[in-house]
Amino acid sequence: MYTQYFLGTVSSNLSGEGGLGFRTMRETNAAFLAKLGLHLMMEKDKLWSQVLRAKYCNGRGDVDMFQPKKDASNAWRGILKNAKFLKKGMRTKIGNGCKTLF
Repeated sequence: MYTQYFLGTVSSNLSGEGGLGFRTMRETNAAFLAKLGLHLMMEKDKLWSQVLRAKYCNGRGDVDMFQPKKDASNAWRGILKNAKFLKKGMRTKIGNGCKTLF
């Protein structure tokens, strides 16, 4: 059976279909790292977010801040690998248009 999540369609072996209901560790890790990337974009005032932004993003806060670095940590490489899910699902809110650049 396929179940629709925020990250896309993933297969799961549900207990109703004879399985134990566990997802694979790869899918679970991808979901956690994508969520960490989302929190990195949304929680700009948190200390951990400020540290990662200063080290890897040059203070940027948009969806394009996820850029590879030469000596990146395992956590940052994992966030980068799963940032494609964030880019796929993000939308820009225009609002009144005063801060929108074309």
